Amino acid sequence: MFPADRVRELVQGTEREVTALHASGDLRSSQPAARTASLCFLNAPVGTALPSTLEVYDGLVALFLASLFEIRWAVGLKYTDGFTRPLPILLTVASMVASVALLGLSLKALPLGTAYAIWTGIGTLGTAVLGILLFAESASATRLTCIGLSVAGIAGLKLVSPD
Repeated sequence: MFPADRVRELVQGTEREVTALHASGDLRSSQPAARTASLCFLNAPVGTALPSTLEVYDGLVALFLASLFEIRWAVGLKYTDGFTRPLPILLTVASMVASVALLGLSLKALPLGTAYAIWTGIGTLGTAVLGILLFAESASATRLTCIGLSVAGIAGLKLVSPD
């Protein structure tokens, strides 16, 4: 059996186990992959069709790309010069549309709270780093600490959220 076939077999087995566990309401599995996948969707109503492992992976890829486009449009706003330069305006608006569209696609497989927290966290961090590198914004310890606290706050909100 080729490694790809074995991976496919494992993924399909985990999907079946998670779906069965979710349908039965028993989410306490001894299998780490099934336990992790089931915890991601703990609040989904019993009987809800769960996304496959590959769909979750695709959702994470879409979410990462959405985050990169979020950084692009946030930085692009600076280049629009108060919305007076047509090409930067066009690129910024295209990045906004791409970011939101990819975020929407990621929500097909990921919980809203998790996806939004990741999207804003990556966007915050990336925009701050590019602000420092491209626009010579302050990189003082205090500013970096505050940015870090913002990202930690977003992650903390996700951890204490019921979804």
